[in-house]
Amino acid sequence: MSGVQTGYPDRPVITGLDLTIPAGQVTCLIGPNGSGKSTLVKTMCDLLRYEGSLTFEGRELHSWGRRERARKLALLPQTPVAPPGLTVRQLLARGRHPYQSWLAQWSTADDKITAQVMETTGLGGVADRRIGDLSGGQRQRVWIAMTMVQNTATMLLDEPTTYLDLATSVDVLRLVRAQCDEAGRSIVMVLHDINLAARFADHLVVMRRGGDLAATGAPAEVITEELLMDVFGLDAVVAADPVTGGPLVVPR
Repeated sequence: MSGVQTGYPDRPVITGLDLTIPAGQVTCLIGPNGSGKSTLVKTMCDLLRYEGSLTFEGRELHSWGRRERARKLALLPQTPVAPPGLTVRQLLARGRHPYQSWLAQWSTADDKITAQVMETTGLGGVADRRIGDLSGGQRQRVWIAMTMVQNTATMLLDEPTTYLDLATSVDVLRLVRAQCDEAGRSIVMVLHDINLAARFADHLVVMRRGGDLAATGAPAEVITEELLMDVFGLDAVVAADPVTGGPLVVPR
């Protein structure tokens, strides 16, 4: 994207952003509240109007038709809501809507991919349970499964670990990471936990409050004590993660 300006009618959020998201990697957007992370994700799937140039697979984003775009980009919003009474199986079926029409309804291919995703995500045992009856971690796994069923090359996830405990967050992020490593998808997600972002991402995009770009690059290159103080106002030590060797932020 080049010179992208976006936001809301009464409140511009991002002005003049130049950014390249690498394909086939996990990219995490991090930054303090009000830095425009969620706004950027919404813009990347054409939910918000923008000025400037934002291209996807060599084409300007707004030139893609809605159904065509839904076969390329899957979005998990920050607070997804399922209609009351909907089961896991029924929700996953909605992820196949971009591939259906009046002439081409539910097919054996839809059955196959839905079954594969339920197996991959470990949801087979709760397929006929209502979404509202599941735990928070199970619900988030279901929503990620729905984006997987959509079978797109790129997944956009806005805070997929919100309200989850640490163990469940790690479990969800391992599932997301596998979509890149095993399925070859490009992942863009917003995270608030810097250490989780550093552990699971290949590429970080750090945004300042006000929508400015502070830094981009590999976690080991981006996460420094100076950046943490400058962008987050956080006085911390950056140590080596004893498991991965990557950066580990330890507040003073």
